Amino acid sequence: MFDYIKRFAIVLVFVLTIALLFIGANKTQIQNFLKKNNSSFVLTNGK
Repeated sequence: MFDYIKRFAIVLVFVLTIALLFIGANKTQIQNFLKKNNSSFVLTNGK
């Protein structure tokens, strides 16, 4: 059980790190992509 939790935490941190780097590098492209697709998933920035 503990191994499962530890593995899940590692994967979660890895995915979040990749996602943050990706969003930071491609923020405008992602926003344009979301606008084009009228996605309900909205990235909230400090704008």
